[in-house]
Amino acid sequence: MKLEEWKHASHSDTAKYQVTCDGEILSLRAVQPTDFQNLGAVKQLASLEQCYGKRVRFNAEISTIDTDAAGLWLTASSRDWHVTDGMYDRLIKGTVDWQSVALVIDVPAEATYVSYGLWMMGKGECRIRNPKFEVVEEEVPLTTSGIWDRVAPDRWVEREE
Repeated sequence: MKLEEWKHASHSDTAKYQVTCDGEILSLRAVQPTDFQNLGAVKQLASLEQCYGKRVRFNAEISTIDTDAAGLWLTASSRDWHVTDGMYDRLIKGTVDWQSVALVIDVPAEATYVSYGLWMMGKGECRIRNPKFEVVEEEVPLTTSGIWDRVAPDRWVEREE
């Protein structure tokens, strides 16, 4: 997986966050004073044929420098729902040395795309290295199991089972 091929996600504020890569480490850095209204994110798309109806894992090493909030994300989506783990319940904040993080979700057979990446909000810098995306056995525990339904153009609610 070539980090230099990663690009800003469509919801990333490209004017406020800069992406650099030296081939081994990808860095996402706030370049203007920002608040939590702004989000920087870089992503990669997975091959759907590889992961339809399967359990997948995205893992990488992440470090931060004076960051308000950062994390990895892994999402399987369709037009009306998505399954995601964005580490929102375990944010990385401040200055943190390299640590390995893994996200695991089940990809419904109806998914139209699967994406994964790095995000941050506010100030600071976050970096990743050694990213890996793979299909895993069902014995590997999920890091999230919620499916979120779109109820309005900009609103999602957790699906009730």
